[in-house]
Order: sequence, then C-alpha cells, then structure tokens
Amino acid sequence: MKLSSPKINTFDNVELYANDPQIEFGIIDAQFTYCFWARGTGKTDGPASYRLAYNAFRMPRSVTGFNGKSYEDMLRNNFPKIIRAWERMGYRENEHYVIGKKAPDSWGWKTPYCPIKSYRNAVQWINGAAISLISLDHAFNQGGDLDAVLYDEVRFFKETQVDELNKSVRGNNDKFHGLHCKGSHLYTTDKPKYPTERWIYDRAGVNDEVRLEMIRKTYEQWVLLYFEMQHAKTEAEFKEKEYLLNWYTSSLNDLRTGLVHVLEADTIQNVHALGADTILNMLKTTGKNEFKRGVLNFDIMGDDFKFYPRFNDKTHTYTATNISYVDGLDLDYKNPEKDCRWDGDWQPNSPFYLGPDWGKRINCLEVAQPFNDKFRIINSFDVLYPKKVKHLVDDFCDYYRFHNHKVVYLYYDHTAIAETGIDRVNYLTELTARMDFRGWKVIPMNIGQAPSHGEKHRFFEDLFGGDRPELPFVEINSNNCSNLITSITTAAAKEDKGVIKKDKSMENNELADQTKTTHHSDAMDTLVYGHLVKFFGVRRTGFMPAATR
Repeated sequence: MKLSSPKINTFDNVELYANDPQIEFGIIDAQFTYCFWARGTGKTDGPASYRLAYNAFRMPRSVTGFNGKSYEDMLRNNFPKIIRAWERMGYRENEHYVIGKKAPDSWGWKTPYCPIKSYRNAVQWINGAAISLISLDHAFNQGGDLDAVLYDEVRFFKETQVDELNKSVRGNNDKFHGLHCKGSHLYTTDKPKYPTERWIYDRAGVNDEVRLEMIRKTYEQWVLLYFEMQHAKTEAEFKEKEYLLNWYTSSLNDLRTGLVHVLEADTIQNVHALGADTILNMLKTTGKNEFKRGVLNFDIMGDDFKFYPRFNDKTHTYTATNISYVDGLDLDYKNPEKDCRWDGDWQPNSPFYLGPDWGKRINCLEVAQPFNDKFRIINSFDVLYPKKVKHLVDDFCDYYRFHNHKVVYLYYDHTAIAETGIDRVNYLTELTARMDFRGWKVIPMNIGQAPSHGEKHRFFEDLFGGDRPELPFVEINSNNCSNLITSITTAAAKEDKGVIKKDKSMENNELADQTKTTHHSDAMDTLVYGHLVKFFGVRRTGFMPAATR
C-alpha cells in the first residue's frame, strides 16, 4: 500500500495532516511500538496524541500511564502539543475531556475501574477513561493498575525504571480481553546518544516484516470496505459491508496483538510541515555527527570535535519542579505561564550569581546558585534584537519578582566595558542601572581580560570530566536552560596554529537561531570561570587551585 499521501481522514470526516511515518504508525498500530524518530518528526502530536485518544475510546474507564522525563516538561511542552492535536481530531476540552481536575458529578461522567487518587495529575475522558501523568522527577503514584503505557523520550529513562513502571500494566483483563490496545506499550525517542541509552534500541529487536505487510494489505481492504459501506445504496448492501468490515477489524486486532513494531523516521520525512529552510538551518547549526543522529536518524554514538567534549546532557543536567506548588495551580494547559515559584531548586533567601554575554543581535544571561557541593545553573534568559539589555533585565526581574534577597553577583570581563553599539553606554552600566531601577543590588565581579579559548577548553574538559574533584560539581537545570544546553552540546572546536578555539562562526550566520549558537555557552564560561577564580583561587594558566601553587 502506498503511504506517500500527506492527508488522512478520521471517522468523523475531520481532515488531518500526517507525514509518512505517522501514517505508517496509525496503520500498523502494534501492541508494542518503538518509535525512533529524529527531532521535528511529530512524535508528540502524532503517535503520542493518537495513542492516548485511541486507548481512551477503545477502552472506556481504562487508565493509560503517560511517562515523561520531567513533570514540568510534560505540562509546558508535551501537553500543549497534545491538546492542539486533539483539537485537530475534533476533541475539545470540557466537552470530551478535562485536565487536572475531575469533571463535576452533574455531568454524569464515569470514572476508571481503578480509581484515580488525584485528578491534578490526570486527564479524565467523557467515557470514564483516564490518562495518568508520571515523570522521573514526580514521585506521585496513583496507586492503581494501568491498562497501557506510553513513554516520551524514553532514552532518558534507565532500563530498571521502565521495568518497574511496566509492572503496573495489569488488571482489567476481564473488561478489555482480546483488545490489542489492552497492555499496549508505546516508546518514543530519538536515537540513543550514549552507550548507557543503548538498552532501548537493543530491547526493541527487529520487525516481523511478513506480519507487517499482512496488516497493510488488510488495512487497505478495510478502508475500501469502509467507503463502500458509507456509499451503500440499500440497507442490505450496508449490512453486508458492515459485516465484512467488522470481520476485517477483528482480523486487524488479532494481527496487532503481541506484535512488536520498530519504526524509524528522519526529519526530512516531515519536510512538508517544517519547510526545507528549517532542515537546512539544522545542517548549518549542528555538528556533523549530531546532525546525522538527531536529524538524519543515523545510529551514531561518536562525537564531533567539540569544545566541551566531556559534557554529558544526562550527567550534567537535572530537573527540579516545585511539584506541590504546581499541583495547586489552576493551569491553562494550552499555554501555562511560569515564574520562579515553579522551580524546586530556587533558594529565595540566597543571592544569585550571573554570567552575561553581550551583543547587538542577542543578549543572554545565565543564573546560578550554589547548593551544597554543587554549582547549579538554575536559569537562562535571552533577548533578540531590537530588544536590549534592559529588556533582558526586565525578564529576569519579572521571573524572580517573588525573590526575597534581591542581590546579584555579576561576573563580567573586558567586553562588558565596550559600548553597546546601540546606545553610547557600556553593557555593564546599562545592566547595573536597570537592576537598580528594579530594586536589585548588583555586586560587580570583574574577572578582567577574558581567558583564551585554549585555557577555557582545557579547564572545562577537566571540570566536566570529573578531573577536578576539589571544585564544585557544575550541573544545569534542563527545564529552564534548554538553549544553554544546546549551545554547549553543539559548540564545535577548531584548531588554529596548534591552538584549540571555540568555533563561533554561526554567530555571524543570519539564518542561524542565535539563541542556539555559542552565545549562551560564552555566558556560562564567564559565570563558571569567574566564580571559580574569585571563590576557589583557580589560576588563570594551568587552572591549579591556590593551595597547590
């Protein structure tokens, strides 16, 4: 069956866009599906949103567990996409489902067979089905059995965590016996990046191509019968087609039961939605191997020649959501607004440590607070031209308007003294004046001439590699600092006359998204290097601690 058409029709005649891998997913609909899809392929508004709705309506009063790496990421990134996808399918909030609350008893909606403890962490459907939100950083347990599970970005999970969560998929066999969606598992992720993530790829195994082709052929006949039934001229003809359609439906269910489907997709397969310029921009702003893995979906574990080669986006990142606060909010799930009270790592009575990077196209700011033996970068801000430094400061002050101890230590180098290029005032003066105007005290921490690229490369290689145990462990809040993490992981290195330098060429590329280039990592350099020089006596050259000089 040819799968190249970008449009499909739902049963209620709502026309939807779908790319080829999304169509293939919907046709096969195996009980156990592994989607290894590159970035921008539509994992969330395709397989995830479809499977969640399908399970709900095929299994009334069931519970599907939706597992994500971060509770905040699920609320602010996954669910807005899922809600938009459901709207395109014709499902509307407060008509077909409610989120974060139980429907009023006066609506007459049923509840799941396995009761939900708290609807703050769930979706309730009109037919009594529910979706339970589960994340690695949210210890909440609904305490009941699950009828199906779905994992978003499963490579961030440990195999033991998945095994433990999957133990909850049990019960209600008497209610949904024989349905392939009962006990179904959906795993979505991009290709493994590190050897420790390889387990999910090894577990998926290989496809039964004969059985998959049988499903495609059977589905093709099902579609033809469905349209023939819709256009039947007599009641007898309608009943005949309906009988055959039910037989094909049963056959599809049997073929899908117990089936494992490994489905891979690259970003180019979604070019209709993204546009060719977006993919070309990815090529220009991403390292060679990361482009092959993250965009072309190649199975690659190696790294490019990177400026931060020992940074690991799992080891050196964390999530910290103030669950009790967020659970008490009346959220707009389509576009939830956030401030510092969402953050579980925010220390309202301690000062902040700031590291900026300045320029005409973009100004950015990294925010840190020490925590025990760690130096945590807890947030990241940026503004693009025509906005200026004062707008950057306003974003920071607005976000932290509930902070008690309004004091910041501002690390800066010689570039802060230069004029902004927009106004005849230097960056440091503009930032300090705006901070003062907003009621904050700035303690300037001048680190002098910025260290050379070679010095920074050696230092961060040792720091992220764990070769400097006398220094605090640096980790980054992945909920708040996605642009910084991208800036670090994609920062390439180049060799110039035997000296390693950071490749900053993308900063001059007008097509590049400047929030993802090397600006944020430059700000981190200033912050981390400045803090360690001022507080730990690290030398400029050699980076040996003061006590061993």
